[in-house]
Amino acid sequence: MHGLNPILYILVTLHGLWSGTDFQGTILAAVNIAPIILFGGLLFFSKKKLAAVNG
Repeated sequence: MHGLNPILYILVTLHGLWSGTDFQGTILAAVNIAPIILFGGLLFFSKKKLAAVNG
């Protein structure tokens, strides 16, 4: 179940951005997209570090 969390997070975020009708606008998009960019960057750099350590 824990392995599905990143996938579900992305799907819920996309759902909120594309089909949500409560809030529409730039602020909502920024609030939803900023964590994805942050987590993507963290994932990228952690994989890069692991690759450098493991040779």
